[in-house]
Amino acid sequence: LTASPALSSWNSTDERNVIAKGAALVFALAMCNTQSHLAGIVIGIIPLAAGLLLRLKGARKDADKLKIAEDALRQEQENKRAERSGRIKAEKELRKLQVEVSSLQAQLLSASQQQGASPGTQAGEVYPFRPIGHIQSCFTQRNGTPRQPLLVPLARSRVVLAPDIAPSSLEGLEQYSHCWVLYVFHENTDLGKTLHGDRSSRHSKISVPRLNGGRMGVLATRSPHRPVPIGLSVAQVLGVEGGSLILGGADIVDGSPVLDIKPYLPFCDGVQAATAPPWVTVEAEGEPLKVQGVEVSEEGAAALSRCWGAQHSRSLYATEAEFVDLVKQVLSRDIRSLCRRLGLKQQAAAYHVVLEGVDVEYDMDESGKVLVRGAQLAGRSREAVSVLAE
Repeated sequence: LTASPALSSWNSTDERNVIAKGAALVFALAMCNTQSHLAGIVIGIIPLAAGLLLRLKGARKDADKLKIAEDALRQEQENKRAERSGRIKAEKELRKLQVEVSSLQAQLLSASQQQGASPGTQAGEVYPFRPIGHIQSCFTQRNGTPRQPLLVPLARSRVVLAPDIAPSSLEGLEQYSHCWVLYVFHENTDLGKTLHGDRSSRHSKISVPRLNGGRMGVLATRSPHRPVPIGLSVAQVLGVEGGSLILGGADIVDGSPVLDIKPYLPFCDGVQAATAPPWVTVEAEGEPLKVQGVEVSEEGAAALSRCWGAQHSRSLYATEAEFVDLVKQVLSRDIRSLCRRLGLKQQAAAYHVVLEGVDVEYDMDESGKVLVRGAQLAGRSREAVSVLAE
């Protein structure tokens, strides 16, 4: 048996020893007349056992190949994520430079208007405002940021005033339950052209997600892609801390420049007789963004816990449980792009949303159930997150 070509190719000497000992036992049993019937049974089993061991060895090889393939796929996904992160960073730097150049041009144009323009002139008018502060938000990227305010009550953000705006400017705002925030859609990819006064790329109509791609006039929607990219959101006033305003429920991306803050006045801002089209109600009939529930897998819960442990000191949330609830609230509506949702673009193996710098991985089955599968700090590998958490 040990000289068999099938066995001679085995790498494990333990397996060969087992077969050799089994063969010796069978031979001894065959020599005993009283046990000859048992020996015959065992001799019949030997080929089956050898075949089983060969199949086990093949299965081990297949498992090794599968692990190698999975490792290669995971590495490729991380490479693509890093490449995407680098591209996004470069685009942000470019937009920042474009904004600076446009600001200088606006100041020069404004100065020339003051010197030579006649009263009432409107053509080419420019008003170069400087932001009064910026937003620190749980929404790290545009993807995942709610399309309307107060849809995610656990959303947390902080307005940090600019150094030349006195903290006393916020005194008295804590007496209101809510406030209005005016800000710039600074993540718009064509912001530089807009600030240069170039509106050639602007469209008068846009595709509306809740209409499954149906088109509406841009000024009849809340789209960020507007002729002048200024956002208006209502948010809950959670407190004032020095030169910072703590907000709840705001739908504003991290880093957004803030142009103004105004208190919400129920007696005039809450119009009792106001009406709107059916598709902009809290949940329209046949709501296209509805999901059937959000669950967190054991692996996903462990990964969120590791990420929380690595960055909780910088978090806007007091506990890990609050942060996990934020993830569930954000994913309680379909945040995928219109093309993904309608099947116009190939479905991804997994979807991602970045909240508070944590890249959350999830998928959605055909019934609309969302499952959180994993998480890692944005721009870092899972191994790096584990080291930080320790």
